Amino acid sequence: MKPFIVLAFALVLSVTIPIAVFGTSISNVPELSQRELVVRPGGTHSFVLAVGGAEKIDVAVLVPPELAGTVTLYDPAPRQGPRTIRLEFDFDNGKVPPGAYSLQLAANEIPSSTAQVATSVSVSVGFVIRSYSEDPYLEIISSVTPPVQQGSAGTFQVDVISRTLVDIPFAQAKVDVIDEAGSVLVSGTGRSGVIKSGERVAIIGDVDTRSLLGGIYKVNTTVTYSGKSATYEKTVLRVGNLTIDLGEYTKTFLFNQTNKFQFQLISNWNKPLTRVGTTVRLLGQQKRSAQQTIEPFSPAEMAEVYFDRSEQPPGTIAGSMEVTYQELAPSILEQDDVTTHTFTIPFTVDIVLPPEELVAKQPFSFKPVHLLIGAGILLLIINVIVVVLLLRKKEPKQEQTTQKPKDSNPDPNAQKEPPAQK
Repeated sequence: MKPFIVLAFALVLSVTIPIAVFGTSISNVPELSQRELVVRPGGTHSFVLAVGGAEKIDVAVLVPPELAGTVTLYDPAPRQGPRTIRLEFDFDNGKVPPGAYSLQLAANEIPSSTAQVATSVSVSVGFVIRSYSEDPYLEIISSVTPPVQQGSAGTFQVDVISRTLVDIPFAQAKVDVIDEAGSVLVSGTGRSGVIKSGERVAIIGDVDTRSLLGGIYKVNTTVTYSGKSATYEKTVLRVGNLTIDLGEYTKTFLFNQTNKFQFQLISNWNKPLTRVGTTVRLLGQQKRSAQQTIEPFSPAEMAEVYFDRSEQPPGTIAGSMEVTYQELAPSILEQDDVTTHTFTIPFTVDIVLPPEELVAKQPFSFKPVHLLIGAGILLLIINVIVVVLLLRKKEPKQEQTTQKPKDSNPDPNAQKEPPAQK
């Protein structure tokens, strides 16, 4: 069967800007004055629009992949002044599946070279193409299973929309709650009345979740109608129990230092937990964190606490966290009954040496890099010695002998030494 097409104008925008700048605009001619157009299946369908407000305008159409090959833009004078253009839709090929599709027709002003202000104006018109089948066709928009507390029954709501020309007598929705292995744990059903063409309805039903333990479960939804079916697998069911888990927290402390302890608490309950407070016991110390509210199935960053210096040697040590919280429930007196719960969460922390002490305590170990460094130093020393020897070789030799000076004025009274006796 050929699809049924509804063409709707989503937006018509006109912009004008003074100061030597033109305002580009797109408008529909009189035959397109209505907001929605009904197009019968088969053949091609043309629609005329006018663009103006500038001396030169560039027009383009942006088509989604689903409509590729079905939309053609006819522009009699590309990149010229005000004119009428034509959009042609060819739905005779039967390739457009039922559904809603969006496309944009954009008009961009081409600035003049003599304009005082170099500004370009762009406007666009949005279209919604609705493809309706002549056969019964339902699309599941959403499926919701609200969180429940452990031991309670739940409900669900499935929203569907008709993408067909004919009325559908009724539709039945079924939700299956499944475990990690894919086995169905519990199911629930709901039924609608007559669904008219283009109508959106909500199918509401019950699901018995009283046997489910606390946790998060996957939900598969199936809607059957007129011998056909549609499926939806994007839903989860959260079954709450009154427990709180420890999320991310500081797992490493520095030895003999003041350490900051940060942590998250995660609520597994389907209602807000108020006045959640913690007492953290570690290193023989006890620190309290400020109270706050934790939303259902959500983590909360608790107020950080600080632990004083400790002589506890490096290693893994055990700690505990006492969590106290309150659950509020309406009372007969139209006031809030407060139920206080307290339980303990164990955890561990590793105490390590600070980086500077860790380096100081590490024994020396010979590595290849040390050999390279030693060889480099030795090579440098040898080069220095060679240079010094070469410099000494180039210095001129000086005479070391000294001559005795001659006596030009001998003393006549001086006595001569007697000659040596033979």
